[in-house]
Order: sequence, then structure tokens, then C-alpha cells
Amino acid sequence: MKQDLLKSKLSNKWFVLSVIVLLLNDFVLKQTFNNAFTGKLSDFAGLFAFAYFFSCFFYRYSKAIHYLVAISFVFFKSELATSFISMMNHIFGLNISRVVDYTDYIALPILFFSYHIINTTKEKSISFLFKNSIVAVSVFAFMATSQIPRYGVVYTISDKEFDIKANIQDVTEALNKVEQDRVLEFNKRRLKYHDKPLIYDEERKVYHYDNSPNTVFAYQFESKKLKETDTVKYKSGRYFFYIVADLEKKDRSKIVLKEAYRSLEGGPPENDTIRERITQYPNSVIREFKIDYIRPIKRKL
Repeated sequence: MKQDLLKSKLSNKWFVLSVIVLLLNDFVLKQTFNNAFTGKLSDFAGLFAFAYFFSCFFYRYSKAIHYLVAISFVFFKSELATSFISMMNHIFGLNISRVVDYTDYIALPILFFSYHIINTTKEKSISFLFKNSIVAVSVFAFMATSQIPRYGVVYTISDKEFDIKANIQDVTEALNKVEQDRVLEFNKRRLKYHDKPLIYDEERKVYHYDNSPNTVFAYQFESKKLKETDTVKYKSGRYFFYIVADLEKKDRSKIVLKEAYRSLEGGPPENDTIRERITQYPNSVIREFKIDYIRPIKRKL
């Protein structure tokens, strides 16, 4: 009975309003305006609703829940989370993205209000149907971000070269091993959910999906046949780069990043041109490329 009474706090008007605002913002306002205000509004409504929601089920730990939500939010919105997010995307084939914007932290004080409301709200008896309905709608609201329309962006990059202390053959072989590891992790996840693993086409030297041979997941190169004058071009779902030998230095190579592919929430800005949109890239793109390829390649050498 105590658990039921705790759950009854879900009928609080401030919580219900925050869930409505979260849904309205994600499905209407972001698609219409897609600006800084809609982003901040999601932070305020989401933090309040998320912390309050779980505190209703675990009221004894409401203070700890609010602390945990605050710490998680600070971490996720910081550069420290870049490597973790990139790793999750790389291993599990996800497309989690966020913009590092420390002004988002202005939403954190809303947690004080959430904690105050959860501790001062009187318990009300509500029907089983209403309880389950509000829970279902709340969970849907928390996951709604994945339902928001997204559009693709190609960032063109012209000034990023990475020097590698190895010849082009060894660097390319290291790239092969990095991609083999990525395929292995991806296949483990697919098998866990009873999906068929990626298939390796020996003739084409590619890994592809079982039901879509033309959808390439990863490439393999015949590294031993490469010459110092060759250029190895590689295009994944997130990057286009190439590997060349440094002809001025013996047993040295360069990895040159040319493009990065990302998706952003909402629709393309109406007053923005493709040229302006793709030539200005965030610093996180370079950091993620280092995490996805440069560091793993160096470890394989």
C-alpha cells in the first residue's frame, strides 16, 4: 500500500505539466523553430520530470536520485562524455549525439524545485488505469528524442592530418584490425538479439548485412600489396579519410580526415546554405575521430 501511495504523487500538476511541455517541445516546437530556446526548454522540463518520476517510485532515495541526475547531466553535457558516447556509437552502431554547450547547465537549478515538490506534494489516490497511463506517457516522453526528425550533415574538413610513425602497409593493416574488432563487437550485439551477424565477402573485401549486400559496414584492404605511392581511401558511416605515405620521412604515414557525417535534430535551417552548414564543424568531430580511429590504430601498431 505504501508503494501505491508513493506512486500517487505522479498526479502532481507540476509533473504533469513538465511531461506535456517535454512532448510539445520535442514534437512541435523543435520541428518548427529548432533554436537555442527549444533546446534549453527540453533541459528544464526533462530534468524536472525525470528526477521527479523516479523519486515517486523510490521516494526514500529521492535525494540521491536528484544528485545522480545532476551528476549524469553535467557529465553528458561535457567534453568528458565525448569518448564514452563515441565508444557506444562505435561498438553498438548507435547514433547518440549532443552538442557540448555549458550554458545548458543553467537548467540544473530546476532540480531544487523538483526535490521541493516531491517532498511537499500530498499523496492522492488515483486509479490503477490513470497511474499506468501517466507512467506510459512519461516513459514515452523521456524516449521521445529518438523520435524527433533528423537531417544529415556533411562536415568538410581540409586542415586535419595525423602523423603516424609507421609505413602505409602497417597503418593499413592496423586499420583492418580496428575494423575487425568493431565488426566482432557489433556481431555480438546482433546475436544477443537473435539477429544474423555481418557477412564477410572475400571477393569484395567487405563486411555487409545479411539481407543487404550493398550496405557495407566495414572494408578490408590488402595491405601487403600497397606501395609507398598508393593512397588508401576509406569511407565509413561517420567519416571519409585516406592514408598516404609521408615521402619526406622514412616509415611514416599520414591519415587525412576529409569529411565527417552526422545527423542533427529537426529540419535543415531555412536560411542556411549547404556550404555554410558543412564547412563549419564542431571540435567534437575531431576528438571523436581520434577516439574512433587514430588511437585504436596506434594501439594496433
